[in-house]
Amino acid sequence: MSAAHPIARPIASASPPADPEAPKKAKSRVHPPGLYVLSAAEACERFGCYLLLALFTLYLNEHYGFSQDRAFNWYGWYLSAVYFTPLIGGWLGGRWLERRTWVLLGAIILGAGYTLLSFGTESALIGAVFFLTIGNGLFKPNISTLVGGLYEPGDSRRDEAFGMFYVAVNIGAMIAPIAGEALRYRFGWGPSFMTAAGALGLAVFILSAWMTHLPVFGSLHQQAPETAPTAESRASAREKVGALLLFCVMAVPFWMAYYQTGSSVTLFARDNVQRLLPGSFFDINEIPPGAFASLGGFFVLLLTLPLSWTVRRLRRLGLTITSADKVTAGLFCAALAFALLAGIAAIDPAGRVHALWLVAFYFVLTVAELLLSPVGLSLVSKLSPPRWIGLLMGVWYLATTGGNRLTGQIGPLWSQWSHSRFFGGLALVLAVAGGVLALQLGWLRRVLPAEEE
Repeated sequence: MSAAHPIARPIASASPPADPEAPKKAKSRVHPPGLYVLSAAEACERFGCYLLLALFTLYLNEHYGFSQDRAFNWYGWYLSAVYFTPLIGGWLGGRWLERRTWVLLGAIILGAGYTLLSFGTESALIGAVFFLTIGNGLFKPNISTLVGGLYEPGDSRRDEAFGMFYVAVNIGAMIAPIAGEALRYRFGWGPSFMTAAGALGLAVFILSAWMTHLPVFGSLHQQAPETAPTAESRASAREKVGALLLFCVMAVPFWMAYYQTGSSVTLFARDNVQRLLPGSFFDINEIPPGAFASLGGFFVLLLTLPLSWTVRRLRRLGLTITSADKVTAGLFCAALAFALLAGIAAIDPAGRVHALWLVAFYFVLTVAELLLSPVGLSLVSKLSPPRWIGLLMGVWYLATTGGNRLTGQIGPLWSQWSHSRFFGGLALVLAVAGGVLALQLGWLRRVLPAEEE
């Protein structure tokens, strides 16, 4: 990166030789301002996304009269599309314009998509899905790459930064389902989706006002001149990319199960969970089924700091916990969550179970999410060769695409199988994925780069 970089600090032409006896200066634990700008913009974008995800299946079923199977299929195809386009957006971000420009453009297009969705016609629905797909493809991979670019290689703050970034994601995720359900209950579907458009307008303002805090080309740090790769460095790069691809493949079943929260889990909440409230709150005497999705965001906010403290404490006690260990544990926790849901569904297949069982499900699933999702984003920035980081960030989202497509594909099984069998099958698939990754832990621990404390 040239010295003309508006944010990079000037490098002195001559500097005194380092004293080998001098103690190393401790790295600052303070995060750069750009992290907070990107996190605020992400919170607004995720508000719109999770508002739609909480309501989309219900919207198609109740407003347009789609059958449950057709609504599931649309939901799966929509999620597949919005997580496939980041592969293209990440590639574009590394070749034309600046990543921060693509993020801003993506936010504008997303806002237009939510506005179209509020019109409530079938032609507007198709246009909205198109705009939301394109906007997400430009926004998601490039904003995640910018977060990684705020930190030097080996900086242990990177995982913590992605954890904080993920907290911002879930602030939006926690508020959106409740706000969306309240607005559609009071005013209808249109105002609910216009609120999502307003959140994206706020994201555009935040990015425009504090653009100078963001990396220009994806990294704040001057890159060392590229040298001719040796056979050893090429082999190391191949191993790292191979490890990243393994993580991506094992993430597919996780996302297939996780996004059931917007389809089968939502319908289970509507039809099989006791949602009556003891009193009347704002003239609402039962919990709307889509509102349960806010529990994921709530538990992320509740558990992020305790989970980070636990990992740091274990490290100080001499127990090494790598990113591979976290992802493996996340898969097993997700399997436990769906096994719990399978047991809940078996209690009274024809009746309704207590809502606290669904709260317990979301608690365990959120632990799994925190162990896997933000760590996965961080792994892309750790393992990717610098010139391919945007593309490989898109590959990570491509894993989400695969999981989302499977979400739609298995949708018909919801009406063919018992609910207990359906959720139990998901638990089994997740446990197998966790087992496969556990068998590779020795190799993965060797491939993952060491972190500086």
